Amino acid sequence: MDPYLGEGTDLTRDGDSWELEGTLSRFFLLSTSAASISLASSGSGRGRWPDALVAVWHKTMKQRRIPAKAKAFTLIEAMVAITMIAMMSTVVMLGTGTVIDSADDALHRTIATGLAEQLMDEVMGTKYSEDISVPLLSTLSASISEQDGVDRSAYNDIDDFNFAGTGYAANGPVDPWGIAIGQGNGAGGLRNADFRVPTGFFDDWRQEIEVYYLRQNASGVWERTPSVNGIYTSSNQTLFRGVEVRILKQRLNGTWETLAQMSQVHAYVPPPS
Repeated sequence: MDPYLGEGTDLTRDGDSWELEGTLSRFFLLSTSAASISLASSGSGRGRWPDALVAVWHKTMKQRRIPAKAKAFTLIEAMVAITMIAMMSTVVMLGTGTVIDSADDALHRTIATGLAEQLMDEVMGTKYSEDISVPLLSTLSASISEQDGVDRSAYNDIDDFNFAGTGYAANGPVDPWGIAIGQGNGAGGLRNADFRVPTGFFDDWRQEIEVYYLRQNASGVWERTPSVNGIYTSSNQTLFRGVEVRILKQRLNGTWETLAQMSQVHAYVPPPS
């Protein structure tokens, strides 16, 4: 018995083959850090390998040992795993799409709020009425010459923004000079091309302005006074005007969604006598 390989292991040579399958040839050169061991065998008979060589061989065979039973997925397990991954991927993609839509909606509403505030400042920065000594009018609208303009640059009092008594509206928001929002320089011209909003970004947006009289009802709540085709009777004319601005965006189905809405009250203060 070989002390390294265990009982029953025989290194004898029979003819031209070795009885231990997979053993190294007897003509073998082993190099170590200390010296080179040369092994040669001739003829037949029993022989013993040097202890150092047998130890190296034994260690190598241990490292190459293959488990008796290899572990692996069965076909059914693999199919179940693929199905589960596909289902989870669908859920993840749906969730990602919802997050993206929510982020876009939040961005659009933030932009719309800024546009509404800007539009409200423009309206509230004008006079209460064209003739400050005549605050009560039967119709809140721009004059004929102001209506003929292509922009709002001539609007100088609140009722002008009610346009022809039915409110002002512009598909594709524009500034007071009629230039698309994000394209103008704030003085009637165009800004540098590198700083303009991408063309078409606001094509499906809309800005609206409405001006009307307000009064308090019996409960003390402010409400708009009624009119007939934009014409107010003397009893429905008050010294308070409501201004409402809205920014809308068109949905894919053609309907309009209000992204921002803002209202303010403008009260008449008589000029000092």
